[in-house]
Amino acid sequence: MSDRFAEVIILAEDERSGNLLRRYVLRALNLDNRRIRQQIAPSGKGDAKQWVLGQYSNEVSAVRKLHRKTGLVVHLDADTDPVNRRANQLAAALKASGQDGRESTERVSHAIPRRETETWLCVLTGVQVDEETDCKRKRSLPDFDAAVQRAALKLYEQTRANAPAPGLPSLATAISELQRLEA
Repeated sequence: MSDRFAEVIILAEDERSGNLLRRYVLRALNLDNRRIRQQIAPSGKGDAKQWVLGQYSNEVSAVRKLHRKTGLVVHLDADTDPVNRRANQLAAALKASGQDGRESTERVSHAIPRRETETWLCVLTGVQVDEETDCKRKRSLPDFDAAVQRAALKLYEQTRANAPAPGLPSLATAISELQRLEA
């Protein structure tokens, strides 16, 4: 078990996305479940994206107070917007709270799928989709929840040195973000 982290916080819009990232963190950082705090936007209580943006600055502040013993993985779907728009919204949330921007050495990772996490689940389990098509509504996989474990393993493999580049630009960006945790 890793002694590098006392805790990793996963801040996500929905449970499926949180579970994908939790399974990745378990494997990549060799942690047990007790060291992962998963915070999911409450369903039916407003916009999940706004909830994550509202929680982000508090969690970054907590990570900074605990220094290197805590990591943070943040999930936001880009929907039809560019991925960098969501990253800019996260940066703006920090600025609005009076905090400095994210440093390259901080163990704060952004996982921002273009469209939705289900796009990544498809690609990571071998179903070819693009970032323009809404594969969630199209039901490109018969059971997205059942694909989470296999997709998390593939995501882990994609973050290893010399892994082939993933087919989706948003996934390539997320892979470099997730590698920040292991630095």
